[in-house]
Amino acid sequence: MSVVLFVDKIENLRELYAFEVEAITDLHVLEFDTVEEARGFFRENGENISLVVCDQDLDSGIGQNLYEDVLKRDERIPFIVLADRSSQYPWGEGWSSLRPANCLITRPVGVDAFLENVRHLLKCFNEKERDNVDYCKVSLDRFKYFNSVPFDVFLELGGENKIKILSTGDLYDEAFLNKYKNRGLSYFFIPEKDYMTFRKLIFDYLISEMQRTKSFGKPFVEKLALKEELLKITHDEVIAMGIDRSLAESLHAVVEEGLDEIASIPDLAVMLKKFLTEDNFLVKHSILVSYFAGALAHGMRWSSRQTLRKLTMASFLHDIYLEGDELAKINDFESEEFQSLNKREQELVKGHSLKMAMLIRKNTAIVADVDHIVQDHHEKPDGNGFPRGLKASQIFPLACLFILAEEFVFHLYNQKVTSDLLDGLLEKIKQVYRTGSFKGMISSCERLIESMRENLQR
Repeated sequence: MSVVLFVDKIENLRELYAFEVEAITDLHVLEFDTVEEARGFFRENGENISLVVCDQDLDSGIGQNLYEDVLKRDERIPFIVLADRSSQYPWGEGWSSLRPANCLITRPVGVDAFLENVRHLLKCFNEKERDNVDYCKVSLDRFKYFNSVPFDVFLELGGENKIKILSTGDLYDEAFLNKYKNRGLSYFFIPEKDYMTFRKLIFDYLISEMQRTKSFGKPFVEKLALKEELLKITHDEVIAMGIDRSLAESLHAVVEEGLDEIASIPDLAVMLKKFLTEDNFLVKHSILVSYFAGALAHGMRWSSRQTLRKLTMASFLHDIYLEGDELAKINDFESEEFQSLNKREQELVKGHSLKMAMLIRKNTAIVADVDHIVQDHHEKPDGNGFPRGLKASQIFPLACLFILAEEFVFHLYNQKVTSDLLDGLLEKIKQVYRTGSFKGMISSCERLIESMRENLQR
């Protein structure tokens, strides 16, 4: 397979471009952080290189050395220079016009504009775009950011023969991806009709990562008047409950990022500010659920940043429409607590999850699947939940994990956590949640409870 060398200091930007190039061509994109690494590969494998893309300013501008290596090997190899400023002469006057295979692209540049340059160069130098337009190839590495995707995924068996390895919404983990990597496979294939859906998922994730790593001054958490003490107190509380300290530390960072992300969405920022300034069970409950959902996801090996992001956002949005602690504690329409409510309060309890899910769906800035988690978080395995009365097999899988996290919080909240209390929780989980997607999550619950028990004994 022909190879594209992509040398750039911005990893997430490289991935955006690489994802597109691999989807439209039979080329394999190799990414490098430094010019010297790329030069080393080129010296050994120059005959397989069809295109080179290099950041002009990387490593003090020594990308010119890579360009000279290319000229010595084969003057026909196209070479794209990415410049952060407008310049006709990246490496000397007239560089862009020295040969037709030279191309200067000034950043910022949209991915579509970048692709047009790639297409033009490949067409001029006899590299074909993919003949099979029914499927797009996607590197296995692009799937590591997620634990499920909203379309079917296939393996190529040879020629045009393909076999489905994931159905829409199937959950997978890193071990699943590594299984195919260990067989020497580099790509999965997705239907061409789903390419734009995956493109948006990839773009949203990588761009959010680039934004996350920038400095924005004071965090949104402070701007929303959520005192740092509240997060710190809850963080200490989950450790006191028995969650491993190192895991709690990593989940603490995810919680803060999730709050920042919600707060950056205008439609939700006002609601979140009002919600977080209340000093009540609902706020504490939301933070605790995000920790336990993350801990269970780690136990299931569904701990990609994107999955943790979904669970965290759902934690802070699922009960945001409710007014007061008592409404949040109701999970049964036959209970005395529900029957004692007035009609308006009853309707609020019945409809809050569906109402919030509909608001989430209208907001394209919110990552996919958060709406399903929020909508299903009051469903029950026996079909007696609400708002839709789903059976266990019909409940969205990540919502099942979320429901179990809430079970942990309701069982342990404001209690002195003991071995007996944990035993009672595990017994209830095994009795109530032994069907549908819940069944496969019981082992993660067992591991988490055993770890909590061991940490409490230290």
